[in-house]
Amino acid sequence: LLKNDPYTYRYIPKRLFSISSLLLVTTVASVAPSYVNSLNFSYVFIKFNLKVVNMFYWFVYVLLWLPFRLFYPIKVVGKKNVPKTKPVIYTCNHYTLKDPVLLAIYLNKRIRFLAKKELFSCFLSRWILKGLGAFPVDRGKADRKAMKFCLDTLQKKRILGIFPEGTRAKGADGTEEIDGVKDGAVMFALKTGAPIVPMAFEKPAKMFRRNKLFVGQALYFKPAIEGRPTKEEIHAATIKLTEALNALKQNNGLHVNESNM
Repeated sequence: LLKNDPYTYRYIPKRLFSISSLLLVTTVASVAPSYVNSLNFSYVFIKFNLKVVNMFYWFVYVLLWLPFRLFYPIKVVGKKNVPKTKPVIYTCNHYTLKDPVLLAIYLNKRIRFLAKKELFSCFLSRWILKGLGAFPVDRGKADRKAMKFCLDTLQKKRILGIFPEGTRAKGADGTEEIDGVKDGAVMFALKTGAPIVPMAFEKPAKMFRRNKLFVGQALYFKPAIEGRPTKEEIHAATIKLTEALNALKQNNGLHVNESNM
């Protein structure tokens, strides 16, 4: 019969395959939920991913530690002013793209930084920056995702790094005043109660040139009621931060206890 009816001859194998596929899908669908729940797959995946990110960060840190220490000698003045408890916000003047790495290496801390979104345009740089804990920020507008990243970082009791001027001081030689400080750092401090540690490089980092990093005493701001700081509170706190940063620069760190080096 099959030989005499070519349509039926071709149709039966397809039908059998469809039935087999349906049975396979049904079996997997009935077994998969209990299997996934027993392994707690999502938890295992997230935990594994975090371990990979941590391993990548420390791999890069160890890889860069010796070259940066040799090529960019920096004396840290007032290192003991850094609070041992977290969360905390590091603020520093900004000269070069190397500044985040220098801060992490010489302070021996893992710091989450904001970086301009243009640096994330390339796949390789985006992969490296995210592995190091950086997050893209659109400097041309109020970036809500970046704000959420900062608040989440502080709520998880981590270290947030912010360059309050918002950009690098290109062409600077270290004698200029720190100006144009944005209010982002103080806003996060007022919202979360995290202290701000003002820091300042003496001059731009250059290979084989001695430099200094001044670390001032932490600034504590009273958290705003219901997490909503007023414009007056933000403005006053921004002025205080600007004065602290300039005091480090202008006084060459002399107000910092030299015994705390």
